[in-house]
Amino acid sequence: MAARQVIEDKERKQVARIKGLIRDYHRSKTDAAKKAFEEANGLFPFLFSRAWSELKRDKAADSARAELSVEMAAPDDLVYPLDPALRERVIEIERLIGAIAGDLERLKATGKADDILIQTCRKLTLRAREVVAGPQGRGFTVRRLDVTRNSLTTTWRQIQGRFQ
Repeated sequence: MAARQVIEDKERKQVARIKGLIRDYHRSKTDAAKKAFEEANGLFPFLFSRAWSELKRDKAADSARAELSVEMAAPDDLVYPLDPALRERVIEIERLIGAIAGDLERLKATGKADDILIQTCRKLTLRAREVVAGPQGRGFTVRRLDVTRNSLTTTWRQIQGRFQ
């Protein structure tokens, strides 16, 4: 049992080192980093594969946590504009944000959501929330609300198209 523990500890250290090499290469893209990266892949292909998959899993978990924090950060102190036309646009934007979030979750559950779509939706909903939660009156221009609503509608239609 002790020999197995020693081997697992050495593998864990090696995987951590390889993960560091992968991160270093990703950040710097230098020839030295690339050489170290390729050498580790050549010497320890199974550990390299494990390190790579752990990094991907960590990235996916970080992405999911970021999405949750964005979704949970819905504006509590949202002030609706007094103008009925602007107010209607803000309500429509909020409805589209909710529809996009719900449909994106359904797409993820079926495995039809790709990283590009997820990132696009996250950026778009962040910007839309900034528009509707901006300081009183500053973000509420007809043109800005219309552009935001149109972008959200286009993205929502793309998501709907993935269900078919």
